[in-house]
Amino acid sequence: MSLHEEINRAFQHIYDAQLKIDIISVDSLAEAARTSFGEPRPGPHDDYGARETYKRMARRWLAGRTAAKNLEFADADDQHELWPDLQRHYPQPETSGEWKRLEALTEPEGRWNVAQLRKQQKGAGRHADTLEAWLDEKFGPQPAMGAV
Repeated sequence: MSLHEEINRAFQHIYDAQLKIDIISVDSLAEAARTSFGEPRPGPHDDYGARETYKRMARRWLAGRTAAKNLEFADADDQHELWPDLQRHYPQPETSGEWKRLEALTEPEGRWNVAQLRKQQKGAGRHADTLEAWLDEKFGPQPAMGAV
């Protein structure tokens, strides 16, 4: 198992232990994973670099685990029982790295997440349209999907 996989397993273990906690912080997830290996503490510069690397990895891990675009890859345990397309946790407005449990979201926090998801959807649609136009220009237009 690679170091990257070991760290992701640590994230999973910590996340599972905190599943009922209302807010999961990227900082706390990263620090718990970093210290879970029980290795001697490096000097302050290495410590800072390691902490920032763990935070970046934790942010990516949380986003990949709960992002709507990745739901087909997320664990079934991380999806809502009655609403399987919903995530267990959502990012918090105006924070860098805090995710709140679905059941603990306030209406404004939930509406903010809806707006963010709509922006991502719109941006992805524009990106797909632009890529398609580029491909059509380079290779010629393709028949519509499903057309014979």
